[in-house]
Amino acid sequence: MKEVYSNVKLFDTDIDPEDAIAKLGANVSGFVIERDFNNQVHITYINAIYDDGNSAEVANNKIERDITYQKIIRLIHHLLSTD
Repeated sequence: MKEVYSNVKLFDTDIDPEDAIAKLGANVSGFVIERDFNNQVHITYINAIYDDGNSAEVANNKIERDITYQKIIRLIHHLLSTD
């Protein structure tokens, strides 16, 4: 977990969202990790796929997204079962 935390890249919040989306032209994926006032940790996985008209690449990106999502779900179940 220390390795993940040390490699974190924070989001730049001082941007124009419409301008950022127009310039993006790529896939965005990552995690948003927040700790609330009850000291609980909330993890959100984000994966946005840019469709540039290359249907084979988009299909592969969706498959990779689904595989990653299933790994996250299995990890959550594993963590909950060890409590």
